[in-house]
Amino acid sequence: MTISIKQIFGVVLIAIGLILLYYDISSSYYYFNAEKEFPQVFAEPVKQQASPTGASGSTDLQDQMSAIMGEQMGKLIPENTVTGLLNVSSWILFATFLVYAAGKIIAIGSDFLKKDREIIKIEKVGSGIEPPSPSQAM
Repeated sequence: MTISIKQIFGVVLIAIGLILLYYDISSSYYYFNAEKEFPQVFAEPVKQQASPTGASGSTDLQDQMSAIMGEQMGKLIPENTVTGLLNVSSWILFATFLVYAAGKIIAIGSDFLKKDREIIKIEKVGSGIEPPSPSQAM
């Protein structure tokens, strides 16, 4: 039995797909068990504290209302919740893509091996008895 380039390429593609799948599953395991921190795709913006100035009464009232609303929202939604949720969502999306890509790579490698086997079977069948022609079958 000879080993063709298609067989080697098929086995290499299957190995690459399995390695990619293993990396995805192991990384997800470490991230969701809090052994590693999720990749920081989104970051919390830096907040600057404005110093009080002697402005007019209407803008002063607006600034106070904005500060009160900001404090209340901070109590309702803890810091880094939204960015943390976005970072987890981005990892889930990327991990899903990796699983899909690994599956496709494995399928391509498997197709290379199947097509090579079919060629070998056809060669073995062709050396034996020939099938009847269409005019003889009727």
